[in-house]
Amino acid sequence: MCRRFRGLRALGVAILLLCLVVGIKACVRDDAQLRIVDEARKIARTDSEEALRLIRSVDRGALRSDEALARYALAYSEVCYYVGIDSDNDSLTRIAINYYDDRKEYEERVRAFYYHGLVKHTANQLPEAMLAYMEAESSLSEVDNPYLEGIVHRAKGDIYGEGCLYNNAYEEYMQSLDCFERAGLEEQIAYARYDLGRFALAQRKYEEAEEHLMAAYDYAIAVADLSFLQIVIYDLSELYVQQGEYERCAEVLDMHKASGYEIYDLSHHNSLMAVMEAVEGNEAKAYEYIALAEESEPRNELLISYAKYCVNRVFCDYKEALVWLEWSNQRQDSTILSVLEQPVLNYQIGMLQSTIESKEREAALIHQRNIAIYAIITCVVLALILFVYLRFQKKNRDIQYYMETINELQLTRNDGDKQLAEAVDHLYNDRLVDLNRLCETYYDHNDTARHATKVFEQVRQTIESIKSDEGRIAELEELVDNCRGGLMSKLRSQCPKLNERELRVALYSYAGFSSRAICIFVESNPVALSKIKYRIKTKIKECGGPDAEMLLSAMVDH
Repeated sequence: MCRRFRGLRALGVAILLLCLVVGIKACVRDDAQLRIVDEARKIARTDSEEALRLIRSVDRGALRSDEALARYALAYSEVCYYVGIDSDNDSLTRIAINYYDDRKEYEERVRAFYYHGLVKHTANQLPEAMLAYMEAESSLSEVDNPYLEGIVHRAKGDIYGEGCLYNNAYEEYMQSLDCFERAGLEEQIAYARYDLGRFALAQRKYEEAEEHLMAAYDYAIAVADLSFLQIVIYDLSELYVQQGEYERCAEVLDMHKASGYEIYDLSHHNSLMAVMEAVEGNEAKAYEYIALAEESEPRNELLISYAKYCVNRVFCDYKEALVWLEWSNQRQDSTILSVLEQPVLNYQIGMLQSTIESKEREAALIHQRNIAIYAIITCVVLALILFVYLRFQKKNRDIQYYMETINELQLTRNDGDKQLAEAVDHLYNDRLVDLNRLCETYYDHNDTARHATKVFEQVRQTIESIKSDEGRIAELEELVDNCRGGLMSKLRSQCPKLNERELRVALYSYAGFSSRAICIFVESNPVALSKIKYRIKTKIKECGGPDAEMLLSAMVDH
């Protein structure tokens, strides 16, 4: 017994040592790879290309712990951000937010949710992106990093701007400006100013727009950032045109031309140049620029129409100017309506749904799948039961309908012509007796599904035989002619417009059958039957035969 115990103890020690060795090796592998991860993240802002090379050299398979994978995912996301690689795949950012969500590493949490928001924004999932930015914002109070705070507010402003919530966007950009000013980041301050300027312009706050855009303009000139300069000039020139300050607009356009930098938007530029030439009195040049604006892609339709309005107004073609002004107003109205139709108020609903899904997706996946399977099985069983029940009910209704019809058929019709009624009863009596017997048999055995189905099928076949028995139909027509002064012969000869279906309905009506019976015999319903009778009467009137009145009066609804 002691020998066995010593053997088990030795085996346990060996297993413990093996686990310890494996754990140490895993930690060594993690540490070696994480040093590369940390170095890539450290240089991401200053040397993004080298950071990308480093992060791509990491052996992801060597990262064993959740922490190591989260640090790798966060660093990779950050490097891609500084390199300018946009992605709509959240496989990396999802790892980071799942790890840092419930930990007190607040700065890492802010970064993880910020980069996750960027991914969702790229995928055009705006509610999910806004939710991620709000999660990042919730931890900013624990982080002393104004730059990080500023880019989170700027990202929220971008989402609000795309949702046409200009006031919200403006407020977020103001907060981002304050953060960048506290951090002393001149470049970020200039871009925040530009964002504020373009949204002030969208809200027709011209003084504020000019103040912010000019600040961004001065920075671009000071640092010779021509790519940023042309973007600022795009909005600044439009601002001056909207204010009617054409000289200042011309100065800005000349400044852009002197910079030698490629024009940002040819359609926009040529539209403004058309207005400038019109103000200078150069009609030919103005129309030439309008033509160039229309040829440029993408076409700025709204600004082109405004340029046409200005040019035609300057050169006194007021009628044409009014046309383009009206077109521009309609375009603006349609834009406003499309904005109003956007699900702006659904942002909170979308974010709530995203929260529930993100919190419960992993834990409840199997449970939801099982519920779905049980629900499907239950629905299928209930559907089958309902189908059988409805089919049984329909058969009962059909049999009841047939019995009521049979009873009507056996009643005396045509009170004024008992000879015809008796002849018709005699003609169809054998079939009616069969139907009655079958219907009674059905009700006697309605507790036996198989037998009831068989009887119901016999009832249906009997009805079909009545409808398709051309011999009886011919004999019925002869009876009607003999007993009612040749009604059917007169109808056929005096109203050739009637088709066979309409003639059949007229025959049954002249014979005294009820509307219920006629519906069964011609496979119709009461509404359709009334329409057929209306068409018959209309055609009789249109034909205008000598016996039209008699033919019409004989068409009595029963």
